[in-house]
Amino acid sequence: MQRQILGLVGVLFLVTVIVLAFVLNREPSRSPPSQAAPNPTKKPKPANEIQFVLPVKGKVVSPIKSDEEILFYPTLAWFVGIPHEPEENSNHFEIEIHGCIFEAGKHAAGVKLIRELTGIDESKLSIEEARLFQQRAELFAVDHERGKAIPVRIGDQTYLFPESEANGHFQARIRTNGFQLKQMSGEKFRELKVTAVLRDGDNREFSGTVHLAPNAPPVVRVISDIDDTIKISQVRDKPALLLNTFCRPFRPVPGMADMYRIWEETGARFHYVSGSPWQLYPPLAEFVRDHNFPAGSFHMKLFRTTDRSAKNLFGSQIEYKKGEITALFEKFPRDRFILVGDSGEQDPTIYAEMARENPRQVSHILIRNVTDDSLESFRETFTGLPDDLWQVFRETTEIKFQLKASD
Repeated sequence: MQRQILGLVGVLFLVTVIVLAFVLNREPSRSPPSQAAPNPTKKPKPANEIQFVLPVKGKVVSPIKSDEEILFYPTLAWFVGIPHEPEENSNHFEIEIHGCIFEAGKHAAGVKLIRELTGIDESKLSIEEARLFQQRAELFAVDHERGKAIPVRIGDQTYLFPESEANGHFQARIRTNGFQLKQMSGEKFRELKVTAVLRDGDNREFSGTVHLAPNAPPVVRVISDIDDTIKISQVRDKPALLLNTFCRPFRPVPGMADMYRIWEETGARFHYVSGSPWQLYPPLAEFVRDHNFPAGSFHMKLFRTTDRSAKNLFGSQIEYKKGEITALFEKFPRDRFILVGDSGEQDPTIYAEMARENPRQVSHILIRNVTDDSLESFRETFTGLPDDLWQVFRETTEIKFQLKASD
């Protein structure tokens, strides 16, 4: 009897093994059992993932050490609710905060890497050029701090942001309503100040600006490239481009700041979308300020010297710029956009595609001709678009389009 029971158990065991094998063979392939499961804390976040943060109650202990610094990038706040719903009664504004935490200092290895990537021979530079090269190369050589949950104060509220990434960047959004946003901005509803919360006894201040967008009326927004559009860079000449980027004072394109300020007086808002890496934000922001270009949000590329793509410091702009411009179109669906760029890279192609895909939002395209291309070549690029939608110019005095307050 005992043998029969053991035999029956053996048969049942064998059947179970066969059934399990059959089921497993029908399931989608999986990683081998010996392969370690990925660490969720190290898994990169999807590019389109949006994280929202809430106010925190009580005292927050700041993780920012005395040798670490915070850099806030100028961002935006926008209305996402129903246009006809009163703003003060809705919770339909989103505030975007973006910053970076790092430890500054002279890091010889990082500067050496930038020297190798650019191929700049410092022995051929003037004293001033060598000084600027060292200064700007060090922006790429700072020690970025990862895993830091940065507390940020806006008005009388404190928000704890998600931990910083390996490149030191931290980013999230805040939901609020129009009444609260107006209070936060000091009743002006134009700009919002954000400040990093530091440790007790640390009297430094790290602050940034959020540009606000009221629900009404719809406004004109200018999406402007930087290199060879408002700043002389000579993108088509790589040696000159590198020298102008790393070794020389930034020079404005004549007439562009004056034209932009006239547009600003009519109520236009500005967004600087550049293919330059975020490391160059400090000198570019100083350039915009010192040469009296209107303040606005900045949109730049993520770049790490330790990344495989480090050698592609100034790579293709098409997908990156289209993504940034599309995001702006989505944030401000009722507004009209003027796209300003140059012929040095892919701006005409990008802007033409954006105009075809978003005909209601693109009101004008202006291209600075730095390549001396014929008008016919531009006509081919802008095929299918109205002739009065786009214009190519060399000098701002050639621009026929005039922005008025009613536009």
